[in-house]
Amino acid sequence: MHENDRSRRRGRRVLAFLAGLITAIASVVTPASASPTTLVLSAMDRCLQGFTPNVDVTIDHPGNVPSVGYPNVADQPNVLYPGDVFDISSDGSVRIDFWGASFGPAGKSGDFAGAGYPFPGYPKYSSIIRFNNNPSGWVGSPDLTVYYKGCHQWTSPYPVRLGFIVNDDNVGDNGGYWHYRIRHYRA
Repeated sequence: MHENDRSRRRGRRVLAFLAGLITAIASVVTPASASPTTLVLSAMDRCLQGFTPNVDVTIDHPGNVPSVGYPNVADQPNVLYPGDVFDISSDGSVRIDFWGASFGPAGKSGDFAGAGYPFPGYPKYSSIIRFNNNPSGWVGSPDLTVYYKGCHQWTSPYPVRLGFIVNDDNVGDNGGYWHYRIRHYRA
């Protein structure tokens, strides 16, 4: 036998040994049941990337009804928990008198409510959002519903339900509707 043949056989045996050793090590390091890592996106990432929310609901708010809520059921449970993300889009028009003056959810621009309105200092005839913990009460300050367009994370330690209120001193002569679309991403 030539020296080159022996050298080739020895090289093949060494390569076969190394291949077996690498396979054995890999089977110990990576169990057979291992699967690729699943990427878990945060509620904020899912909202920002436009993924399907956990809850997607539309609520109609008649102009002559002082308030509606999310969830829109009697004795509302808390639905928004710390870390949850929500996006509220609002549109529609509420007529605020019998003569036809109408406003969207942002209310009457530049005309702020005084005493006698539910929320003095906020625009007249606007949609106001309130956060309420069942059973403890109000959490945070009232705000304009239109400010919650886009992804917002609930950072309070208290779970809440949402209330939408017409900032009008007389809803009895109102008509029309505002529509709220709530996209809720659970943490």
